[in-house]
Amino acid sequence: MNNRIREICKAKNITISKVIKDTGSAKSYIYSVVNGDSVPTIKKARKISKVLEATLEEVFPEEIN
Repeated sequence: MNNRIREICKAKNITISKVIKDTGSAKSYIYSVVNGDSVPTIKKARKISKVLEATLEEVFPEEIN
């Protein structure tokens, strides 16, 4: 699944560690999502978007449209 997590993190100066902590997810799971190897549930995708202060469409643009 394509996403813009790294790009948004970099632009907003948010670490992947913060995403891991604030979503309550395992490190391996978040990295798997970031790398496009795993597809998050809608609940988890919303949590990730919230941490990034972005919409689902911004974080996962190809999956929404």
